[in-house]
Amino acid sequence: MRPVPCRLWLVFASLSFALSAPPPASAEELLLSGSSMLTPLEKSWVSAYVREHPARPVKVRASGSGIGVRSASGGRASIGASDIPLTSREKAKEGGIVAIPVALSAVVVAVNLPSLPSGTTLRLDGPLLARLFAGRTRFWDDPALLAANPGLSLPHLAIRPIHRTDLSGTTFLFTSYLTRSSVLWRESFGTEDLPSWPGGSEGAAGSEALRSRLLETPGAVGYLGLGWVLGSSLLRASLKNDRGEFVAPSQAAVRRAGEGLGPEPDFPEGFDRSIVGGASPGAYPIAGVELWTVNPNLPEETMRDVRDLLLFVLTRGQEPSFTEKNGFASLPGVPGKIRLRQLLRELFPGNAFRPTTGG
Repeated sequence: MRPVPCRLWLVFASLSFALSAPPPASAEELLLSGSSMLTPLEKSWVSAYVREHPARPVKVRASGSGIGVRSASGGRASIGASDIPLTSREKAKEGGIVAIPVALSAVVVAVNLPSLPSGTTLRLDGPLLARLFAGRTRFWDDPALLAANPGLSLPHLAIRPIHRTDLSGTTFLFTSYLTRSSVLWRESFGTEDLPSWPGGSEGAAGSEALRSRLLETPGAVGYLGLGWVLGSSLLRASLKNDRGEFVAPSQAAVRRAGEGLGPEPDFPEGFDRSIVGGASPGAYPIAGVELWTVNPNLPEETMRDVRDLLLFVLTRGQEPSFTEKNGFASLPGVPGKIRLRQLLRELFPGNAFRPTTGG
């Protein structure tokens, strides 16, 4: 057997080392998974944050609130975004996950009625809206709809309800309003993030898919975050709040709904509750607190980046150029930056433990 030339052996050795060596070190990407309603605002935040911190990449994945929380608690996502308030028991069930408020949101009842002028606002109360989604009211010129909307020429067009088919916080807020205001809905369906929808209702997975179905289906009615309706041809409904007022969805009406949290809510615990109903004057009734959930046992390096992103979102990210531009309202009563930094360190110290392998 001929010996391998020394120069060739060195080539083989260098190639073997190159194939077995680890890739160059790079910053770990944060994964932000969950609420699709919050996605427009999250993308705006992340775009600005990454421009300032190019070595700290962040990926946004719209998977629905239920998947987001479970991904965060199970370590499959750095942050899980949710539209659903979490009880202490639910947080404990998810491994002691911590919920941080990031914005106030609104769920809009959106309608595709091409015969009506752009900007027309329908008036709906809870019982009437429940009948639309339960399949009890079948045409847009139904006498009950005409009586609720005097002066509007509603067409004789079939009502086509469209709902979310994924575990959705948007659905949870929507059905919370229906359960609160309609005996029919409360006794037949209740408050769920994935209810058993009545026959005849069409489904779509995620906010983007639901908006697309609404836009392509004359007579359709569905529910979306305000950020998904802005700039579209879809009509928005004014809804009746707990005070008996019909209120159109807007950032100002969402801010008024946020008054239901109290004058100085504790941060973050005081934000983790429902504001559906609209008890304040001019409050939009299907409003909620958007939450980012974080597993407190994330590795120390990852947690440092999570804290930094949260600090950005809770300070600069609360400016109207982020929140209101994307269909949300800023949080009331957020602590100052110095106190926030201290609170985030207390809540999210990170896990400094590192497993080692035997050698």
